[in-house]
Formats: sequence, C-alpha cells, structure tokens
Amino acid sequence: MVLNGPREVTDLEVRRLVRRAVDDPESFRKLYDMYIDHVYAFAYRRLGSRAEAEDATADTMLAALANLDRFAWKGGGFGAWLFRIARNRCLDALRDRRRELPLLADHAAETGSDGATPEEALISEEQHDRIRALVAGLPDPQQEAVLLKYSAGLSNKEIAEATGRTPTAVSSLLNRATSKLRRQWGEQHG
Repeated sequence: MVLNGPREVTDLEVRRLVRRAVDDPESFRKLYDMYIDHVYAFAYRRLGSRAEAEDATADTMLAALANLDRFAWKGGGFGAWLFRIARNRCLDALRDRRRELPLLADHAAETGSDGATPEEALISEEQHDRIRALVAGLPDPQQEAVLLKYSAGLSNKEIAEATGRTPTAVSSLLNRATSKLRRQWGEQHG
C-alpha cells in the first residue's frame, strides 16, 4: 500500500495510474502528488540541503516521467522504482558535492516553527540536530536504509528493491543501525 494523505492507495490503483500515465503524461500528476513529499523528505535528509533536495526531487520526478514506459512491475513496485531513482540522484549530488568545496549545512536557518514556544522549538531543534548527526555518522548503507525507512516511509521489501539488497539484508542493516543509534543516544543522554 502507498500512503496518500488521509487514505491509503492500493497497488492496483497505482498500477492503473502508471498505465494511464504512460499514454497520457498529464495523468502522472496523481502519481507525483502521492510520492512528492516522501521523495523530498528522503532527499532532504540524505543531502541536508533544501536546494539540493529540491533539485534531486525534481530530477527524480522528471526521470520517472521520462522513463515510465520502461518501468516493469517487479519487487517493490512503483514506489521502490521511484526511490531507486531518488537514491541515485542523491548519490550523484553527494559525488558532485565532494568534487566542489565542502558545504556547511545550516539546519537552523532552514527550519520553521510549528506553534511551539521558542524554548520548546529550540530544544526540539537541538534534539533533531543530535539525531541527524547520529544518523549521519552511520555507515552509508545503514544511513540510507534508515532514511528510506523513516523519512520516505518505505517497507523493508521496497527498500530492498530500491537498493538492490535482499529484504533480510535490509532488516539486518536497520537492526544494526537502530541498535547503534539507541546505544549512542543513551551514552549522550544517559
């Protein structure tokens, strides 16, 4: 199932939308609306920059539309295929970043308020920064699995399809990552 706002969309509905979008690119809008926020969330957490995440998200959606006729139903379905594209766009951006001057991410400037008091917002932002730093310190395969699971909301099967791993390997990566994150969080806050 795919989460789409207030209701879940079945795989059959996604299949129908994909078939329609192959012949009528304007129909891709519904698929775009279902996945755009999840793709952006994954890209933002992987790249740490709004501008880069927006670029990677746009590139992902354009590539998906351009290659929709090549999409084959297997493994994790359309969502896994789309996140494989997003993953590759993020890896490209990270490679490009390494070739350029290192960028300093200023997460504080990129966050907004959700109605909390200034003190609560500061504490919450500090906790999020600590969590982001812990996740960023994970080995790349674990980091990617965590971001696909918790930022993009993919199932282990979809993550496996998107990354070319087995579902068992994904479960193992997630277990090791969460154990390490819990241990490190406990050391910092215990």
